Amino acid sequence: MTTPLIPRPKHIRVLPADDHPMMTAVLRSEMIKRPNIILLPQVFSLEDVLPAIERERADVVFLDAHMPHSVGEPSDSHIASILIDLTTSHPLLGIIVLTGYDNPIFFKHALQAGVHGIILKTEDPALCLAALDRVMVGNTYLSPAAQAMIDNPNNLTDLQIDLLRLMAQGHSTNKIAQQMNTSSSNVRQIQCRLRERFQVATNEQLIAVASQANILYGLNSAG
Repeated sequence: MTTPLIPRPKHIRVLPADDHPMMTAVLRSEMIKRPNIILLPQVFSLEDVLPAIERERADVVFLDAHMPHSVGEPSDSHIASILIDLTTSHPLLGIIVLTGYDNPIFFKHALQAGVHGIILKTEDPALCLAALDRVMVGNTYLSPAAQAMIDNPNNLTDLQIDLLRLMAQGHSTNKIAQQMNTSSSNVRQIQCRLRERFQVATNEQLIAVASQANILYGLNSAG
């Protein structure tokens, strides 16, 4: 349980911090259901989040922590540092991470940094109001998908498992892309996220970890 965000304001000022306008449109469609919620102007980069929080006097921020930053694509350690700065400088601010980054290790780091809620962008938008209600009374909110990933960090999608099995079979990136009917760049991106997720540096180490975790069970029937 986190520190209660009290006194509870008559109107809740919600700041959307996401570089995708569509996500803010989805958030707006939920927030307008509550007349006491004021949706503030959208923020499009990480470095603009803190100034916007202070300028707009935000009570809660829905934050895509992997938004662009002037230093380039932020690392998980850099994001954790930003989250710690936010929670330290604004202890009464509710921080709900709304993300497409399905990494349970990142989720744990975010919670350790002091965020109050985590929701995946692929989930029901109605969860945003559920999260807001819990956060505003001082509770932590984890969406069903986020909770499941934290409880079972080896829980991968079928696409991720297929990719790992093809890698273990020794296929090249281009061959994997062909078999999965996707682009080589998308294959490399998934590989990168899997390496981050399992905290390894190379694809060889990734295959070894996947094998140790029994993720490659049934390899002979794959592909």
